[in-house]
Amino acid sequence: MLSHKELLNLPDLLNAHAAMIEKAEAEQAMCQDEQLRQILQRHSQVYRRHYGQLQWMLDRARGQGAAQPPAGHYHGDARWVHGNGQATQGFPSFEPYRPPAPQGHRVSDRTLAVGCLEMNKHACLATTWTALEAAHPEARRALLDIARDHAEMAFELFRYLQQRNWYAVPQAPAEMARQVAQGFPGGYAGAAAPGTLGPAGAWAR
Repeated sequence: MLSHKELLNLPDLLNAHAAMIEKAEAEQAMCQDEQLRQILQRHSQVYRRHYGQLQWMLDRARGQGAAQPPAGHYHGDARWVHGNGQATQGFPSFEPYRPPAPQGHRVSDRTLAVGCLEMNKHACLATTWTALEAAHPEARRALLDIARDHAEMAFELFRYLQQRNWYAVPQAPAEMARQVAQGFPGGYAGAAAPGTLGPAGAWAR
């Protein structure tokens, strides 16, 4: 039997996944890159399965539904998960993103991918938090499975963006990194300056 807290949280997740399903349909229609369209199609199928899992938990709370929830986990396209290249967090050629001129109701593939990435990251955190608050073991397990799927989908979108140099973030200047390091108490304040080989201050022990 689900707790009162679980019965309050599950409808929120159910509504969110219903919106994800509808949003994914619109995004596929706007998408111009075939590889991104295939990713979004796969993710749309997972959202539908998640919706079924969440609905199953509510049905079970009412004494209805099948004995087992919809099965399966998302593992992404192996070409992306184990593809060539390293995932990097900085590029020397970084430039701040400047939105292109509006094109009617169409947005760019980069915007679609970034929006889907952020949506999956948020869904992963929200579902994990709900799982941590869940007292029912079966509900907690199903929610953690859903959170894992969203993490996998977010990583797949990150790899797509990173391969196209669309996920570039600025490399922090040495002075900024030094100021951040000095802002921490204790040993961190004496950390070696970025680019140096040896420890300094409190680290030189």
